[in-house]
Amino acid sequence: FKVNTFDQLCINYANEALQQNYVADNFRAIKLEYEEEGIHVFDISLVDNADVMELFEGRLGLLGQLNSECIKKNGLRER
Repeated sequence: FKVNTFDQLCINYANEALQQNYVADNFRAIKLEYEEEGIHVFDISLVDNADVMELFEGRLGLLGQLNSECIKKNGLRER
């Protein structure tokens, strides 16, 4: 795509949030179980997308910036 739309941004955000929940619910539980059994486990940080979620949800993230523009009377307009 040459230009991503707001719809695509929302889809990407939803996918990343789902990925984060999946990792939290599944991989971390499996990792603990494997470690208890003495089985070597891969580095879970390889599938952690916390940095991406910070980009979306962080204090200076995309969603916060979009919200700030929506609150302004005229917002940021292309000139």
